[in-house]
Amino acid sequence: MKEVKVYNRKSKKHFFALGMKNEEEGYELRSQHFKGCVGAKDITVIRGLDPLRHGLHVFEGSFDFETILTVNKGNRLKDDAYILHSISNLNKIIPI
Repeated sequence: MKEVKVYNRKSKKHFFALGMKNEEEGYELRSQHFKGCVGAKDITVIRGLDPLRHGLHVFEGSFDFETILTVNKGNRLKDDAYILHSISNLNKIIPI
């Protein structure tokens, strides 16, 4: 998660948002006034500690994932995490 400065061509204003890079090199953005994507919309994969990858965790959004990290006291998950950023991306992880 990074702080991202975005320029809105329509309003000709800059704004800041939290951004999470996705697998297509786009950024999923969230702020108080904006929820969307810059670049291609896709999932984000965060590899877990277990190199054998016995399981996976699926999250609808980045804040759902961050909640689990908070509960885990900041520790990485053992298994891979897939963040959909939208339920419409569910079909991208079904083959996995």
